[in-house]
Amino acid sequence: MTQASGIEKASLEVHILGGGQGESIVIRMPDGRWGVVDCFTTSPDSGDYNSTALFLRAHEVPQLHFVCLTHPHQDHFMGMAELLEEFRPREFWRFGSLSHEHINNLIHYYEAKAIVKGQSEFSRTADELLALFGKSLEGVQSNTMNVEYATGRASLYPPAIEGPKQYHIESLSPTGNQAELYQAAIIGCVTPEGKLGKKLTRTHHNNISVVLKLTYGKTVVFLGGDLEKKGWEELLGRYADHMLKATAVKVSHHGSPNGYCDQLWERFCWKDKPVAVVTPSNHHQLPKESAVTHIKQHASAVYSTCTPWNVSDAPAPEPESSQQSLKSLGALLGKMSAVLAPSRPTAGCCSLIFDDEGGCTVYLTRPAQKL
Repeated sequence: MTQASGIEKASLEVHILGGGQGESIVIRMPDGRWGVVDCFTTSPDSGDYNSTALFLRAHEVPQLHFVCLTHPHQDHFMGMAELLEEFRPREFWRFGSLSHEHINNLIHYYEAKAIVKGQSEFSRTADELLALFGKSLEGVQSNTMNVEYATGRASLYPPAIEGPKQYHIESLSPTGNQAELYQAAIIGCVTPEGKLGKKLTRTHHNNISVVLKLTYGKTVVFLGGDLEKKGWEELLGRYADHMLKATAVKVSHHGSPNGYCDQLWERFCWKDKPVAVVTPSNHHQLPKESAVTHIKQHASAVYSTCTPWNVSDAPAPEPESSQQSLKSLGALLGKMSAVLAPSRPTAGCCSLIFDDEGGCTVYLTRPAQKL
């Protein structure tokens, strides 16, 4: 039987938040430590709109063990600097493909783009990146935070000094090829005079996205970030079939057809079909129906953190479970939902609770729903 936090047997909790723009994943590890993968808020200057911070406060999380930035797209890091400030993570994991020089170039690119385009969102993006990497540097200098670089086949948790454990986290990407291509793009995006150079596309950012693999006994969870087709193709060539079998998958790139490649979902359901969760991006009209149809063929169920852009009349979400209901967790999620309601009415949460035998219980917080 799957158990909630602190009841009889340890569980792995993966809470996937999204409101149609951006995403965040809050993880409670079986040893009781907490971590966050990505973050998004529409108002980084106000903690009242940061759904990740609200979730952590509602669950009375005193400190994070890690915060992970999968890739430098603003819908995956806006509000993350606030998490570093308030929840003082012991570790900051980031995509391992950019030096500080490259990061400075990226910040200058967004600053120059803000001037040329006259759009404040690019200025906010530059400010958030500057604050985020500034706070991580402060943590390193004060010896309160370690920075870990997530690359292909990197072991991130637990630390090597703690020895092998039944639960561990590793990163499967970015690969070296994609990292080199991204570095070349960053070098050319700003001229020596500080003006806009070559355009950075969404694909440039997405193909260096970190993909995390969480293993807890027989349970395996993949968090796909925004990795696109070429990145997945390289990843498939590096791993045997059984290494990609999944209990659950956070769908890559918000349900875009280029968020997977041939044979990826066949590999995910190597023996049993996994649960799949989509975080819609309504601005980019994702997920696409073709992608959802493809994923449904290989998943036991597909859930969405909010009402997708092409669904006008969403059904009321109901918790689904292959096992007994978790009343204490339901109370916590209800508390979180009440906290979120005034400021983020469209933000929803898909909570996946796992035991170490591959059992999964799903809870939905409105407007999350089954597709």
